[in-house]
Amino acid sequence: MGAFPMAPPELIKSNECMDSGSRQKIEELEDLLFQGLLEKPTWSTFLGRLPGIVGGVESNFIIIPKYRYIDEVIVFGNCSSERNLAAFIEYLAKGDLAFDAPIILDDVEEDIGLWHLAAGVRLFLDADRSIYLFTRSSHDSLQLASEWREILYNIHPLLTKIVKFYLLIADWNRRLLTVEYALKVSGTGVILVDLNGYIITINEVAKSLIDESGVLTISDGFIRANRPSDTSEMLNIIRKKAQRQAPYIDINCYETLALSRDDDPIPLTIIVRPGPPYAPASAPMRRTATIIMRDPSRRMKMATLHLERLFNLSRAEARLAGLLVEGLSLEESAVRLNVSRHTVRSQIKSIFIKTGTNRQSELIRILINSVAAFAQGPE
Repeated sequence: MGAFPMAPPELIKSNECMDSGSRQKIEELEDLLFQGLLEKPTWSTFLGRLPGIVGGVESNFIIIPKYRYIDEVIVFGNCSSERNLAAFIEYLAKGDLAFDAPIILDDVEEDIGLWHLAAGVRLFLDADRSIYLFTRSSHDSLQLASEWREILYNIHPLLTKIVKFYLLIADWNRRLLTVEYALKVSGTGVILVDLNGYIITINEVAKSLIDESGVLTISDGFIRANRPSDTSEMLNIIRKKAQRQAPYIDINCYETLALSRDDDPIPLTIIVRPGPPYAPASAPMRRTATIIMRDPSRRMKMATLHLERLFNLSRAEARLAGLLVEGLSLEESAVRLNVSRHTVRSQIKSIFIKTGTNRQSELIRILINSVAAFAQGPE
């Protein structure tokens, strides 16, 4: 498809040279681009302000791949009509709009959507994707500001860099969420503290372990143990490991600690490592240590469905295997399942055959080392 049609020249008020007022508008939009990286939804203030400066009613960032699948199109900003926006995206994707050239689009094919006019620019993101920044109107006129072209042209270099930066942040955020999910389903608590034990970040599992164990507390943002002797030992380890923080990871640099409970012989266990490596910087901005915690007394529950699928167990066998992982004996499992001891002995023999094991301890080791320990699902 060829270039987009241009709307009549009279839709543009004038093309006067930029003045100080135009420069202020550009600077305002550039500031909002930076601020928008921290907003949720991203760039909502920028996209809300753009029509007031450039013209139009509503505006969007749209990232469209060269070889497009509809679920790969990324849209920032709201639209009063989903049909309207979908039609507009379809229109852009089929066309061959020039890069870096602010343009007015006139919907000459009214049957594809409800929008009538749009003004914006197509920007190069990478070899496979383009960025479109457009302000749109469903009225007969966009009522564009006289300097709209200059404004869009002058913000587009920063806009391209900001979007690339955003995509890099989004990629790291996805990785972080993946790690956080793995820690959550494995029951692993992680706390990043400074050398005095002040908490910088803490995941949800660590919060839960602190609440449930009754061994640790958070006081004015500082991690503390209930027993003064444990607090002293823990803080000493934290300080030593924070001082060992280095440009690169040393997997052998760590220290373990068991925090005793008053009502349970099984302690809360923690391992303390130096904070994240700080290369390529010459020193960390802040000395930190990482506390990793697990509670050995926590019962592990495995979904019956996953045990069935992973080890080809029957429903009854999977239920028994799950109870054994929770720590129940065969006799206790028989009572819980309301079956005879003979039945559970027969089932455990079948489980041994299907899992290639011959001892209960070996079976439990295999089960807790499988993804069934991390999968979430129905019992």
